[in-house]
Amino acid sequence: MDAIFEHGDDISTAQEVAEMFAAMWRDVPSALDRIELARNGGDIKAGQSRGHRLRGVIANYGMLSAANLLGRMENETDFFCRGSNLAAVRALISVGHEELFRRYPYLAAAS
Repeated sequence: MDAIFEHGDDISTAQEVAEMFAAMWRDVPSALDRIELARNGGDIKAGQSRGHRLRGVIANYGMLSAANLLGRMENETDFFCRGSNLAAVRALISVGHEELFRRYPYLAAAS
């Protein structure tokens, strides 16, 4: 994952990565909300499908704990239906987001 974010003195590439990260991050809260709405509405398949898409995005940014939890929610219906698991995903994504800002401060500038 470090290869995605480490650009040395290449300001242009760093700026592009920061802009992509900011765009991705803007979509995360609504993606989580759509998963929750699907779960609460009983549309398990739609929620699991949305979780699958989000899993791929956050895994690309190194948020593997959250991605693994989403993977389990995708594959285990009972696990998906427990609200506490989506709350844990939210918390893990938040921690991952802050960790990326700590490690790569230029990301915060674009957000």
